Amino acid sequence: MPPNDRVPGKRPPRKAPTGGGRLAEAPSREDSTVLFDTAGGRGKRAGSEQTMLIDARALQPAAKARLVMTRGRRQGMEFPLRGTEVSIGRDPGSDVVISDISISRLHARMRRVPDGWLIADGGGNNGTRVNGLAIEEVLLHDGDLVELGGLELQFVEAPAEPDPGEAEEGEAAQRADPAARSRRRLLIAATATVALLVAIAAVKAAMGSGGAARVLTGAGPDRFAEARKLVLAQKWEPAKELLLKVQQDDPDNPEIRRYLETVTAEIENQRHLDAASAALQKGDLTSAEREIKLVGSGSLLSDAAAELQGKINAAVAAVAAQAGQKLAAGDLAGAKALMDQALAADPAQPEAIALQPKLASATALQRATAAERARMEAEHAAQLRLERGPVGQARGLFRNGDVAGAFAVLRSASGADAAPAGRLLADVSTFSSAFQRGKAAVQARRSQAAVDDLALAHDLAVRIGGADGSMAVSSGRLLAQEHDRLGLQARSSRQFERAFRHFSSAQQAFPGDDQSKEQLGRLSTDAHELFLTAYGQMENGDPAAAVRNFRLVVAMTGPGSIDHQKAQSWISQLGGKPAE
Repeated sequence: MPPNDRVPGKRPPRKAPTGGGRLAEAPSREDSTVLFDTAGGRGKRAGSEQTMLIDARALQPAAKARLVMTRGRRQGMEFPLRGTEVSIGRDPGSDVVISDISISRLHARMRRVPDGWLIADGGGNNGTRVNGLAIEEVLLHDGDLVELGGLELQFVEAPAEPDPGEAEEGEAAQRADPAARSRRRLLIAATATVALLVAIAAVKAAMGSGGAARVLTGAGPDRFAEARKLVLAQKWEPAKELLLKVQQDDPDNPEIRRYLETVTAEIENQRHLDAASAALQKGDLTSAEREIKLVGSGSLLSDAAAELQGKINAAVAAVAAQAGQKLAAGDLAGAKALMDQALAADPAQPEAIALQPKLASATALQRATAAERARMEAEHAAQLRLERGPVGQARGLFRNGDVAGAFAVLRSASGADAAPAGRLLADVSTFSSAFQRGKAAVQARRSQAAVDDLALAHDLAVRIGGADGSMAVSSGRLLAQEHDRLGLQARSSRQFERAFRHFSSAQQAFPGDDQSKEQLGRLSTDAHELFLTAYGQMENGDPAAAVRNFRLVVAMTGPGSIDHQKAQSWISQLGGKPAE
């Protein structure tokens, strides 16, 4: 019969899983005394029986007690028992922490008593068994097998070394008193007889009651042990298939049912884990994240799930980093697609969250730039259309001096061209009227009236046909002549500021006007001499006269002149009002 499926009281000897020595053979019924026979265990029907054994040899004080894992993923691990109370469970605050889905948060408690170590069930769902029997509290012996959920641990307790003097005294007393030896033999025989009867009663009760201490017979134990090995190897489907067969032999066994529930859950967990891994391989991070979250937190696959979760997190972070690179490169669409992918998989992904406002700002700027570009392109397209229609034709005719031809084209415009043609027609009409009046004023020697009308005609001519158009040049030449006439009159009357304005306006209207250019040069020379005079007056203590002449220098020169700039500076320093 396999060692994991024992009839109570028939425990085979076990070797210590660690160290070089051997464990003492587990006590048989004949070597034990009965602590108590019956107890109302958790989850058992009234009247169910449990037999708790105490090895007479273990009544001596124990030392160096420990639990050694004999079945489970951490087989061979030792848990030393220190202090007087030890808690065992999945909770990180336990004295002995065992991370396994079959272990409750507080699965069992151990307490040091004068006779050794007591173990008590913590009241969880999966129960505690000692040597195959469900227990509430029992004193452990060296070599006892403790089953916690789906795990098995062996209680190892190296006995205290006997005092040599006491041993010698005991042996001497027995040799000296034959009656004592007889009483000891009778006590051992009586104890063995009582223990054997109690063991037989316990086995019958376990087999007939259907309680937690139910014992499998025949081929059942072998198959159940094999099924548990498959569970430990995480071969869920074969384990389930074998457990279903074992359950047919013992349909009411709660331990088989618990194993089936665990295996069924782990099959589903394995499916989610495989789906998450496949989705990660395909780059479907959203599906991978969804599937990994469905793996139970207490699953036997929790370590594999945590490792895969780390890979998914790293992949999501890499996608967020790629989104940042796309944004830096100006690929806003690519950045948004990657950012959305990262946030769909993990809405709390920090890099993707930090990227959101930056992407929104860049997107708004891109839209504004695109709108402005579209507006400019629309205006340019409209301008091209106008230039190719009646408006453009009229501008060309006007530029070449054919004002009558421009009138004719503009008056014939219709449809979409009618409105812009009408506005241009008004400008051409105004130009024509002002130009004619200006020429008439020139002939009549009314220079100021001529300047006013010709200035209006010149501005319109530049706007309609450009500064180098025929009508702009004609109107500009006449305007410059009249400015020159008025400038000479102002200079002769020593109105230097007026003279400078007229000659400057003549140059602007017609840059090729030699007379205005010559007169501006003379004014500049006169202004320089006047600047020197003003400077001398300042040096000689006549600041008022100096300020008056500095003002004339400013009026006779333009802002680009050095004398103009220096004269402005001296006016400010001498406390005069700056010249306009």
